[in-house]
Amino acid sequence: MRTLLLVLGSFLLISCQNQSPENIKSNLTGYWEIKTVQSNHIQNKEYTFNNTIDYIEIKGENGIRTKLQPNYDGTFSGNNTSENFTIEIVDNHLDLHYKTPFDQWTEKVKKATSDELIIENKDGIEYHYVRYEPLNIE
Repeated sequence: MRTLLLVLGSFLLISCQNQSPENIKSNLTGYWEIKTVQSNHIQNKEYTFNNTIDYIEIKGENGIRTKLQPNYDGTFSGNNTSENFTIEIVDNHLDLHYKTPFDQWTEKVKKATSDELIIENKDGIEYHYVRYEPLNIE
């Protein structure tokens, strides 16, 4: 009985840590600020200040990612350049497929909660984001 409870408890713990792709997808839309970049083959980098943030918007199986600069009055500036992507569920995780006239690539969304986003590129570099908090200058 004790072994059965241990096995069930372990299973529940492991399954709670893995987000479903649909849950990840529902948390992607919003403004994201990069905090750290991590990799096995480069030195980890922390960002204490960012002059740009990423805005991600999901509509169905498509999305758009735009780099923006936050202004002191709570608005954003940008150069009207965005990257479109499609979403695909692969092996119970979410892939973002980008295609521009110059390149195409895929990123894996490892985690997306209401306040944290982790995206991994093809080189194994992880980008850790937090939900953007507007500047409060008062």
